[in-house]
Amino acid sequence: MKRVYVIISGFFALTIIFTLCFYFSYSVALKQFNRNANEINILSMKNNVEQSATTVDTKKIDTITPFTNLVIEKYDVATDTTTTTNQNVNDELIGYTREDLVEYCDSYMKNIPVDEQSQGLVSCNVESFSENKVVLKKTYNSENAMYAFYMVIQNGYITVFYSDKKTVFEYTNIEAKDLPQEEINKLYDGIYVKDEQELYMILEGYSS
Repeated sequence: MKRVYVIISGFFALTIIFTLCFYFSYSVALKQFNRNANEINILSMKNNVEQSATTVDTKKIDTITPFTNLVIEKYDVATDTTTTTNQNVNDELIGYTREDLVEYCDSYMKNIPVDEQSQGLVSCNVESFSENKVVLKKTYNSENAMYAFYMVIQNGYITVFYSDKKTVFEYTNIEAKDLPQEEINKLYDGIYVKDEQELYMILEGYSS
């Protein structure tokens, strides 16, 4: 009986020892597995970040070059007509991105040149943009076109300004004293002229 008891006790002791060894082995293996998994995840995240950074760094951004084809589309709202011209790129535009060109158009509309005002410029927008070709669309309304020129007597002679009354278009050699008094009075007040054709007709009349 005592022998049976010893055998049973030994069996339970071995079972307990085996169970404890298995548990500790499992715990160590589980910790090692989790450690390896974390290292793999960290390495994977690092690779993804590096790949993303490489993608951003290597992404090509189109800019205007000396070889870019600049196309100007002029659309007149009043006549519903469009004219297209190809121009050489201005030096100031070289290196511009699409965003830069959009800002350039905004600035252009805030300080419209006199000749563009006289044609009734309404808007200027970037229609398409690539390194090979850039299309700018300028919209006009010829019905609202302003006068192009302003004639006035200055230092005894007729001087032709643009419609801003500041920018000189032409200094003429026509003396005011040679004109009829009625015309002299008009010129002292200033005469607006719509376009070059009308301007040169008037000047020719003064010269004859």
